[in-house]
Amino acid sequence: MRFTRPSVHLAGAIGIFMLATGAADAAAQGPPCDEACLERLADSYLAALAAHDPGRLPTTADVRFTENTIVLPLGQGLWTTLSALKPYRHVIPDPDSGQVGLYAAVEENGSGALLAARLKLRAERVSELETIVVRGADMGRFLNTDATSVMPGFREVVPAPERASRQALIAAADRYFQGLEQRTGSIVPFDEHCRRFENGIQTAGEPGSGVAPRPPISLPGGRAWSMPTGCKAGFDTRMFSYITRIDHRRYEVVDRSRGVVMAFAMFQHEGDVKSADVPGAGPVPMPAAALRPFSVVIAESFEIKHGRIREVEADMTRLPYGAGTGWTP
Repeated sequence: MRFTRPSVHLAGAIGIFMLATGAADAAAQGPPCDEACLERLADSYLAALAAHDPGRLPTTADVRFTENTIVLPLGQGLWTTLSALKPYRHVIPDPDSGQVGLYAAVEENGSGALLAARLKLRAERVSELETIVVRGADMGRFLNTDATSVMPGFREVVPAPERASRQALIAAADRYFQGLEQRTGSIVPFDEHCRRFENGIQTAGEPGSGVAPRPPISLPGGRAWSMPTGCKAGFDTRMFSYITRIDHRRYEVVDRSRGVVMAFAMFQHEGDVKSADVPGAGPVPMPAAALRPFSVVIAESFEIKHGRIREVEADMTRLPYGAGTGWTP
């Protein structure tokens, strides 16, 4: 894959968005960066990353950069170890906030990895770069980097008169996290055909061709129990009880034209939940991986049409218990 070197100012393509300063200031500074502009910014970031050259990305003097919640000098972390860009790329533009989110499959020193990122503009330059890198060394088999296409719903454009407000889209996405914390899917506006992919692996929804069913869990008395495939049904099992709480929810990127919200959050796991009381099955033991304290940083995106969550995409990686976000107190 070839990239041409972008100019320092991206040929003037990246506008400024300054909602707080009013229309007069915005007009004086130039037009905001529209969807196409933000998509070019995402391409330029990945090109700079592939070239191991942060100087190719127009940044402010005080640009803030994190990788897996750690504040680093721009140019460290994946900037030094990326060895290739793989085919998968999902870009989520948000002209209203001057931000763009993206998911990409990459190789790091020859090993597959996933990258989730958020870039924020100020005065035509990147002032914030938040990244999550999912590596096999941290997530083991819970990682697939072979996807090549984005779930189709994320690409569907909603006619302008039918677009939900930013607040309504965020409210629907937040109900997802509320449902996890409250151990129920009844409060989450799931579409009946909802699908979820986490770290490139389908974890909810009707399995596609070639997707093996989940192996059953052995129960006392020689019984076995299998996790249901539906998004709502999975929440209703209470098997996510090992997630103690979900802290620092931030709804940074909202693409109203496609009904997409990209959220960042910290899942906290105290490790003291040994089983879930599954309706109709009784106590079901938690997986061994859940029986210790740890945190998970997650970039989770929701495709929402007519108020219903249809598709979910998430990249996540484990961190020490109680880890901060790098962006919130």
